[in-house]
Amino acid sequence: MTREDLLEAIKKVEEQGQLGISEEGGCKYAQPNDLSINCVVGKLLTPFQREQADNHYADSAIESVNLTYGWFDQNFADYVLAPLQKMHDQSVDVEQFVKESTAFVKGLNDEVFN
Repeated sequence: MTREDLLEAIKKVEEQGQLGISEEGGCKYAQPNDLSINCVVGKLLTPFQREQADNHYADSAIESVNLTYGWFDQNFADYVLAPLQKMHDQSVDVEQFVKESTAFVKGLNDEVFN
């Protein structure tokens, strides 16, 4: 996964015009009523992976989901994707998320991507 992949995922969340938060207030990798509305990590997953993640038996945090399925390097999931997911979940709107997550990704050390 590259820095550009992460920035593209952030851009896709911005373009969808809303965060991937359900009406109940929980984050979803894909919204049940509109599968094109995703959280930032959901934008990095296939539709099948999003479904698995949303239905994960333990919890839907990427660290837990990735331990089960191994889609990403675990350190990358823990130290890059988990903070991005947290920024998404705690943002009050898309603009806040885009600003914070873009700064985070641009500030990552290049070694993270090797």
